[in-house]
Amino acid sequence: MHALRGDRDPPMEGGPMGPKTLCNACGVRYRSGRLFPEYRPAASPTFVASLHSNCHKKVIEMRTKPSAADMETVSSPPGVSNG
Repeated sequence: MHALRGDRDPPMEGGPMGPKTLCNACGVRYRSGRLFPEYRPAASPTFVASLHSNCHKKVIEMRTKPSAADMETVSSPPGVSNG
């Protein structure tokens, strides 16, 4: 979650940390239940390209793509342990 700051402050919305803590775009996503931890603006100091995206469609893809740990469990034949 982020809050944008600058010379031209955007409208601020309420979020999980109180009023006026999210930019308008994130506030709208938060109210509709679509603000995921993977969503970050690219300019955020905590943005990591392998973990975050600033595109909602990409975040949805990241959340639905199986992780490497899930793939190991799926690829093992029944009764055979991975480790």
